[in-house]
Amino acid sequence: MSDLVIRSDLADRIRQIARQHDQPVEDFLESLLDSVGASAPAGTLAALAEAAESADIRLGVSDVAERSREILAEEYEKRAARRTSEE
Repeated sequence: MSDLVIRSDLADRIRQIARQHDQPVEDFLESLLDSVGASAPAGTLAALAEAAESADIRLGVSDVAERSREILAEEYEKRAARRTSEE
């Protein structure tokens, strides 16, 4: 065991948050350190992805690349029809 001297207001905050999480202070601090140590470095794309995931931000999957031939064919038909109707 070891002693760590911190300000009393900081210790009060730690105790309060640990209580909110229904954990002993030591367990709460350990889980906090584990989560911080496992995080990607700030300012990286990985950190952005982690932040988006924790905020439950989801992007819709686009199938444009998979449908590119179909899209081009449809657009070609539309342009050809417009040109024909203009003539």
